[in-house]
Amino acid sequence: MNIWKTTLLLVLLFTGITVHAQKVKISLNSDGNLTIWKVKAQAEIEHPSDMMTTRYDTRDWVKATVPGTVFGSYVLEGLEPDPNFADNAYKVDKAKYDRNFWYRTEFNSPEVENGERVWLNFEGVNRKGEIFFNGTRLGLLDGFMHRGNFDITDLLSKNGKNVLAVLVHWVGTPVPNYASPTYMSCAGWDWMPYVPGLLTGITDDVYLTKTGEVSIVDPWIRSKVPSKNKAVLSLQLELRNHTDIEQKGVLKGIIQPGNIEFTEDLVIEAGKQRTFLLDDSKFSQFIIQNPALWWPNGYGQPNLYTCELTYMVNGKASDKQNITFGIREYGSELVDGVLHLKINT
Repeated sequence: MNIWKTTLLLVLLFTGITVHAQKVKISLNSDGNLTIWKVKAQAEIEHPSDMMTTRYDTRDWVKATVPGTVFGSYVLEGLEPDPNFADNAYKVDKAKYDRNFWYRTEFNSPEVENGERVWLNFEGVNRKGEIFFNGTRLGLLDGFMHRGNFDITDLLSKNGKNVLAVLVHWVGTPVPNYASPTYMSCAGWDWMPYVPGLLTGITDDVYLTKTGEVSIVDPWIRSKVPSKNKAVLSLQLELRNHTDIEQKGVLKGIIQPGNIEFTEDLVIEAGKQRTFLLDDSKFSQFIIQNPALWWPNGYGQPNLYTCELTYMVNGKASDKQNITFGIREYGSELVDGVLHLKINT
């Protein structure tokens, strides 16, 4: 089997089967109703601390697209010709974009009930991003897919707007291919020119979420398929306790289709985050008869299930997430020097 066929089969196997977990999100993307992002080169801002207040004037900044890139924002605002036409891409002054940039936006504080925590979430910045909220440095995102979750409850403005600023660092050349991602053809390759700025920007979603004393982190449903008539599920998740006291709660779940319900008492220590595993050794309902299997394109239907998870503390929902997943099992074997990929066999 040649490398192109192997790559194609890997794409068929792995595309669309990743577990997706969703909270109730308050979008801070530029296509939402809450935020207008602006962008400007770091070298053009004399006193960065001034921008951390709501009195700061950004009229000479460029409107930014989030998620997106710095160069893409300039193109969309008509400040650079469309690089997809003629030889426009080769005429751009690369030095204008091959440097660090500030992103900035303002938004109103959400309503916060007693005991709720508000989280600022980033799904990705290229390549590094320093996050500032109302003048406080929250942390550094280092890597194209490095996520950030910051508790901003105590930093929220009580009487007006909040200022969110992100200093995005240019990746630099030569591109450090030992970092993630390990391959960036935007630095120029056979089929494409050098991309000004090397895709510097806030390249994935920015949003707020709210939780109670305990939050659910990265739930993951795995599946085994011993036969096409039977599947066995397991659920792995982490709980994060945001308080200085032990929290005793109940995890409730319901899987659809099938109306499969389960509950489990889970205790999380003060200030801790740790992993819990639920499987068929305790929950017989995790053994699914005649499951609607997920199949890659051309092999069958990509059937999907959903699982609603809720962690209850003192009878009140502390956090809730919805997961979409496919029941499938994949593997591989080498036969006479030929790689065979398997799905649901």
